[in-house]
Amino acid sequence: MSRASVTEALILRASRVGEYHKQLLLLTPDTGLVKALAFGAFKGKSRLVSASDPYSHARVHLYRNPVRDLLKITDIEVIHTYEGLRNDLERSYAAALLVELVAASYGGGGPDYRYPFGLLRRCLMVLETGDARAGRRTVFQFLLRFLLHAGFLGSPGECGRCGADFSSSQEVFFDSRDGELMCGSCAVEGSLPVSPGVRRYMEGASKFPLSRALEIGTDTSLEQGLVRLLRDLLQITLNLQLKSFEIYFGLPVV
Repeated sequence: MSRASVTEALILRASRVGEYHKQLLLLTPDTGLVKALAFGAFKGKSRLVSASDPYSHARVHLYRNPVRDLLKITDIEVIHTYEGLRNDLERSYAAALLVELVAASYGGGGPDYRYPFGLLRRCLMVLETGDARAGRRTVFQFLLRFLLHAGFLGSPGECGRCGADFSSSQEVFFDSRDGELMCGSCAVEGSLPVSPGVRRYMEGASKFPLSRALEIGTDTSLEQGLVRLLRDLLQITLNLQLKSFEIYFGLPVV
């Protein structure tokens, strides 16, 4: 097997190693999360300085040292920098939330990493160009689609226990123990009530293309319901404490 390889990647994180080097966390469409060292990426004259910034979409050239069991980055061909995400505070917080979820959930668990890779890339693009309201909808759509695809969230169209289809006006309940929506007959004590509007919005994320789902309007009540459900899902069902979640949803929408 060749020690050298080239992969498309999104750079999720970059951390300093020693005085001059960076360790990058990459999301790749074929193997999911990959950690690799970019030697000299903190040196002013290195080509890797700006090419290794977080959120960048790139073709990354890798070399595996079998003796040291070390994955080294030899070159980065930048496809898109997403500079607008780093230059705007709210966009930066939104992107940080998407990236933190991907990293904390091991890229969605696989084995198909092409979907989360493509979803993250498209949502970063929308976040870079949209306004605050569009950004909020993009974050909701990413969270729901990513969690549904990874199997962390049950179908929003039917009861996770008895399998009965939900009606459009039916109030349902979220059981944080297993990440399922339940009908009133199957709901257990302590389940979170979910309004018909929130459930329909979730169903849109499971049925519609991203471009169409992003056109679905939200109001304060619907957004508050989504935040409560997603917080329960992340913190209780998945035991993930995402700091970026609380930071981002603590921001006012203007």
